[in-house]
Formats: sequence, structure tokens, C-alpha cells
Amino acid sequence: MGIGLGGGFGPFRGGISTRGVGGGIGPLSAGTGFGSRGGCAAVFGLLIVFGIIAFSLFWPWLLGSWLAVSAGADNPSLARDVTGWIFEAVYVLAIGFGIYKFRTYRRLQLVRADAQAEEDWQQFLADSRVRPPFGRAERASIDDYSDQELLGLAIWTRANARPTGREQAVRLMQQYLGFSRLGPKIRMRLEHVWDYSAN
Repeated sequence: MGIGLGGGFGPFRGGISTRGVGGGIGPLSAGTGFGSRGGCAAVFGLLIVFGIIAFSLFWPWLLGSWLAVSAGADNPSLARDVTGWIFEAVYVLAIGFGIYKFRTYRRLQLVRADAQAEEDWQQFLADSRVRPPFGRAERASIDDYSDQELLGLAIWTRANARPTGREQAVRLMQQYLGFSRLGPKIRMRLEHVWDYSAN
């Protein structure tokens, strides 16, 4: 005995059962069987998943159609279909609006977190009494510093500033060197000398 689930919306129709799956558009249809080796348990599970997905997508259409028929519309009829699709459109718009609001909220959270992190960092610099041995040399590029100079700065930073991690140490050294932006090249060299200074 076959167990299945099927339905249609306008010219589209489809179904799935323990024997196979099929679909069609208008007068055209196609289907395929699972074969004798397919387990009924797996197919039954697929049926449940298919049903849950279909219901979660189209329950507003079903609700609108049911309300229209309950109010006196013929089944099937244009009034039933229009009511169903109005409910479906409201549902899709509500989901889209919810996603938009969530993404806006997340962006706002990230902006606030970045602002707070920058405020905390500036407060840390203001409270810090440590300064590098050679101050800010105002050199144009990280390439203007030798490995020995950067290593000396890393060793001095480790001993005096006592940063809580590599990221804080790199940002400290960036500030000490006078670079306003921590670019990839600067980060790579400072991370390298910081890691090397631990040996």
C-alpha cells in the first residue's frame, strides 16, 4: 500500500509517496519511482519533511482560501484564489520586513560594539603611563623600521605595557610607532616580531 502527499497551486502540482515522486505543469507531468531497495522509513521521513516545508511556505494561502470558502466563495473560484494569494503576499512581506529589521538591528549592534571598543581602547591609552624607549619616530612606512628595532619595541612592550593578548600588543605598538591605521602589512610585521619576542 502506498502512502503519499500531494497538492497543487494554479497550474503547478506535485506529490510524493512511498512509491515515488512526481510533478506537473498544466497538461505536462513527470515522475519517478524509488525502486524496491528504498527503505519505507526513509521515504516516510522524507514525506514528513516535505509536508512541513510545504505547510510552512503555503499555510497563509491555505488559510486565506479556507476563509474565503467559509465566507461563501465557490471552491474553486477566483475569489478563493485571490484571497489566498493576498494572505500569502502579506506573509512573504512580513518575513522580508522581519529579516530587514533583524539585519538592521545586527548592524546597529556591531556599530555600537565597535564604538565601545574604540572608546575603551582610547581610555586604555589615556590611562597608560608607558611609552616606548624611542618614542614616535614619524617614519613614513613600516619598512623604515629594521627587524631589530621592531623586536626591541616588542620586548619593551611585553615587559612594560603587559598587554593581555597579541591583538592588544599589536595595537599598542601601532600607536607607539605613530601609524594611524593598522594595515595588513603593518599587522603582519608586528605580529611576527611579537610572536618572536616570546621566545
